[in-house]
Amino acid sequence: MIHIMNKDSTRSYKSKIRNQQKQQTRARILEGLIQVMAEGLVDVSVPAVAQASGVSTPTIYRYFPTKQLLVQALPAYLAQKIGTPTMPSQPSLDDYLKMIQAFYSNAEAMDESMRAAAMSEAAMNLRHTTRPERLQMVEDMLLPVMTDLSAGEQEKLRNAVLVLASSTVIRAFTDYLDLSWQEAADHAVWAIQTLVKGATATPPDTGEKA
Repeated sequence: MIHIMNKDSTRSYKSKIRNQQKQQTRARILEGLIQVMAEGLVDVSVPAVAQASGVSTPTIYRYFPTKQLLVQALPAYLAQKIGTPTMPSQPSLDDYLKMIQAFYSNAEAMDESMRAAAMSEAAMNLRHTTRPERLQMVEDMLLPVMTDLSAGEQEKLRNAVLVLASSTVIRAFTDYLDLSWQEAADHAVWAIQTLVKGATATPPDTGEKA
């Protein structure tokens, strides 16, 4: 008896294999990015990432059309790798703070190369390229609680929240106070919550009339 394989099943199987291969290649590229950053290079180039990941430069551009998109994909990849849920595309303040705590509670699971990459000068330089997008995200996130603030006050609050949540500040807590990553994240979250609460609190009514 000749067995005739269902064409739809064959197509589905091949599609699954291709998707797995794509995910594996994407992971190789991001691992290459981590490796390059961990080596201490100040300027991360796509060819350097290609060499570290063992794929061609055109292949990287097929997955990440720009270096900025490549860099932007790294936080979600790291979160997935250490078992932290990814943040929603339009997070609320609560989402943002929970993500900070969840990420750093698992930071001990990072290997040395991941930690070196996250704290490298290259990481700092690359963060500058994504700063406008991160500022916009924080601004959108804080918008519901900033309606009574002036434009200048909104900008200062947005900037302070972004900095307090940065890996540089978290690392400062661990270095200066010998805190664990989780304790450092708790401190940063408390500072953000206190700052937002204070900045958006309604001034007390003194009973005085103009």
